[in-house]
Amino acid sequence: MNRKIDLVILLLVTVWYSGIFIYLLIKIFPPLIFAFPIVNHLYSLVCHQNPAKLIPIYTGHTLICARCAGIYSGIFFISLISLFVKRNNIKSRKLFYTALIIILFDVLMTTFKIYEYSKIVAFTTGIFFGGVMFLYFRSALQKLFKTTETN
Repeated sequence: MNRKIDLVILLLVTVWYSGIFIYLLIKIFPPLIFAFPIVNHLYSLVCHQNPAKLIPIYTGHTLICARCAGIYSGIFFISLISLFVKRNNIKSRKLFYTALIIILFDVLMTTFKIYEYSKIVAFTTGIFFGGVMFLYFRSALQKLFKTTETN
């Protein structure tokens, strides 16, 4: 896939990912306080934002729970790494199903109170799932652009 497309994807992912840390960004650049209600609303559409599951950062917290923060962290880091690493299309769905089973297992175990919710476990399973999701998304984009170029 074209390097420019990789950079555009990374830019979009970076913008979305940075919104998670709006409390910290406001401390660095106070005029961002005006964007807070919009950004908070956007993230409330994709995460339950349960206060007990948010990751504390200095005097604030992330706008999304640990699991969602892990998913977006995985997407961000793999999109960054994919700029520098030669990659092939993913043909097997085993990796996706493995990541899905791991994250679903954690969700079900905490939902049914089999074990206590852990931000570290939720974040870790989220990173794995988010990274794998990005690999499949990128692979689908590669296929799309290959078929578009041949037509």
